[in-house]
Amino acid sequence: MLINANLLLYTVDRRASFTPAMDWLTKQLNGPRRVGLPWQSLVAFVRISTHPRASTAPLDSREAGRHVEDWLASDVAWVPRLDRNWSPVAPTKQPQVTSCRQIAGLDPASGHLLF
Repeated sequence: MLINANLLLYTVDRRASFTPAMDWLTKQLNGPRRVGLPWQSLVAFVRISTHPRASTAPLDSREAGRHVEDWLASDVAWVPRLDRNWSPVAPTKQPQVTSCRQIAGLDPASGHLLF
């Protein structure tokens, strides 16, 4: 299964109506089935969850980065990557963790990103 940015954003939304999203993702990340966290979803989560105009209570960059790191730390989590022919190849985690740390402001390069 692949997780999109909307679900990731719902998991950190502090409104009670989104509690099922957090519970569902936690259950999946602790279950036996692989959970794909596409790079695009992770970057969108960090960018949107930290933007002051996207939420009444935006996360700071370090908190958003901790969420990404926690999700990727799960044994069943993987980041799909594509080869030149757009076909899935072996999952990986380490390069994405480093890049997410930079985007989230946990490493020296940080700031709002414009795509």
